[in-house]
Amino acid sequence: MAGDFARAAAHEVLGTDEYAIHIEDFRRGQDTFLLLHLRFTRWTPSVFKRFIAHWTLLRQCVTAPLFALGEVDDDKWERFVTRFGFRFLQTVKCENGETRRLFIHVLTEAPTSNVNVQLVQGHQLVRDEQFHR
Repeated sequence: MAGDFARAAAHEVLGTDEYAIHIEDFRRGQDTFLLLHLRFTRWTPSVFKRFIAHWTLLRQCVTAPLFALGEVDDDKWERFVTRFGFRFLQTVKCENGETRRLFIHVLTEAPTSNVNVQLVQGHQLVRDEQFHR
């Protein structure tokens, strides 16, 4: 999927018993894109509420556009990612030959906080200047 982009780094942003958030940084010269990975092991309304709090904090720290595509590219996954602001960008061919829909999340307004480290419900998210673009 990354074309001539090369994976430069991978970061585990947050891990809980219910979900994990990872970001991969791909580079091609001066070009960069960030691919978001979400893994849910449990799904309830309260888990979603906690996730939204972490998601909001993450987007205050990581202001660059985020890209996502589903391992299972179906309508259920599309409803899930569009619930927190992703929108369809284009169809891409992955390295394994599969075609999937690529979604993007772009902030519509500047973050309201410049705090370097914040805590949400006992979990720490650290702002990484490398991703604050």
